[in-house]
Amino acid sequence: MVVLHVKSAAAAAAAAATSSSSSSDADEETEFLYECAASAAVADVAAALGALAGLQARLLSLCRRLRGEILTKTASSRIESY
Repeated sequence: MVVLHVKSAAAAAAAAATSSSSSSDADEETEFLYECAASAAVADVAAALGALAGLQARLLSLCRRLRGEILTKTASSRIESY
């Protein structure tokens, strides 16, 4: 078995350019570990990694949208209560 630590190239470049804590938090959101057999074909691993990265990006986008909507609803309910 082999464990791959997958990082986004854009996230790695941004981390190298800046060293802020918020940047490192965002970078960690786009990283993941992937376990595969050492005998697995590179094309199969690349396809699986691409699918997982796409799924992760969609989930992170959904989480950010929901977080934004919750914050908006909370703020508007506070304004209405005044």
